[in-house]
Amino acid sequence: GNAESGTVVSIRYAEQINDDGSRNSNEMENHYPETEFATDRYICAGGEFTWSPKFAYHGFQYIEIDGLCESEIISVSGVFVHQDINRTADFECSDELLNKMFKAGVMSTWSNMFYMLTDCPTREKLGWANDARASCDQVLTDFDSEAFFEKWFQDVCDSQKDSGCCPGIISSPGWGYKRFNGPVSDGLLFEIPYQVYRHSGNTKLMKMGYPHFKKYLSY
Repeated sequence: GNAESGTVVSIRYAEQINDDGSRNSNEMENHYPETEFATDRYICAGGEFTWSPKFAYHGFQYIEIDGLCESEIISVSGVFVHQDINRTADFECSDELLNKMFKAGVMSTWSNMFYMLTDCPTREKLGWANDARASCDQVLTDFDSEAFFEKWFQDVCDSQKDSGCCPGIISSPGWGYKRFNGPVSDGLLFEIPYQVYRHSGNTKLMKMGYPHFKKYLSY
């Protein structure tokens, strides 16, 4: 961009838009009353500038830019960021629908892989255990992700309370132990070691998790 000093540029992100082209946030801002949902602000120093956030990422299909006139916007591009992890599998067949489904799985994994598996990159970016439990096998099939899961499994164990209760989001900022958990989510405690063993024969996480398995089953 190119703007005078002091110009405030707002960039708002959205997955969807309304019929009139305005941003549709699906009322997500109601859950974040203390801040503006999915919004970046840049105060220009004068002259040409480039804005690319380093301490945040956004899931979006559309952006809304305020504060600049059309002639001041030099170029806009989206940068796809994700965990630096290698692909280990590919798939292609004569059925284009199946090809698209496989690619959607790969892109969804990349979009949600930031030190843990989130459920979507557009909202609170927490490690929802139920989504990860369901996709653990797929992620280990498509990506060199054993070290990723080993790191996250330590978080799973650390999040377990002395009672054996596990939260529905891992790591937990303090909630998720009374809501959003239960076997569908807590099964991640067992699923990660099991799938790592299935894919590589590595028993490290099973041995590491054994006391946590016993604690959970007692709970």
